[in-house]
Amino acid sequence: MLSSAKATTAFLSGEKMPLFDRITQDAALMGGKAGIRGMRVTVGMIVGQIGADHTIEEILADYPYIEREDVLQALRYTEGNRKIGIGRNGNGKSGRNRRVVLPRS
Repeated sequence: MLSSAKATTAFLSGEKMPLFDRITQDAALMGGKAGIRGMRVTVGMIVGQIGADHTIEEILADYPYIEREDVLQALRYTEGNRKIGIGRNGNGKSGRNRRVVLPRS
């Protein structure tokens, strides 16, 4: 069954996190990793591209079936998880000390 991250609203320091209506998780798809709109594109794939210094425009050219807002929500989703201590290795650390600066929308 497909569950969407938009079903969960978290509060950080009194600020309500935006809903992630484009971020989905399905145990039968990509190992249950957070993905983009039920496609075989994970949030980690998008964030990895940004970490490799690709621009949003380059990512959109590489993945023509995703949209700019998909990329922005993937970045916001990752940043939100970092703020509440969810990291790739389970201890709140992602394994890198790279800071992602999100564009204001």
